[in-house]
Amino acid sequence: MKIITKAAWDRVLETACDIANATLTDDDPMYEVYRAQMLEILDVLEVEFGPNSRIFDTRAGYIDDPVERRRLSTKALDLAIEQGDQGEIDVVLQSLSDLEQDMRLNEGEQ
Repeated sequence: MKIITKAAWDRVLETACDIANATLTDDDPMYEVYRAQMLEILDVLEVEFGPNSRIFDTRAGYIDDPVERRRLSTKALDLAIEQGDQGEIDVVLQSLSDLEQDMRLNEGEQ
């Protein structure tokens, strides 16, 4: 696995800001455009840098299917553990915790 360069990851951060800004107004049509761009950027990074916990965990944050989100975050956690990256392990564990909380809340609404 190659380390993701700052310049490469900056594209992810810029797109994340675009997504966040698009969510500030209700029904902003650019939200879906930016989200699709994010997933494309992550696809390119995965091809360029290989499987990476950061990529998998970030991708999980931008898809709707909770089962797929859990699968991606679990894969991210496995990679972070394999690489001994405690900072990334902590980030992914928080993502998984947030996902479980969201899923419980959604179950309560049904």
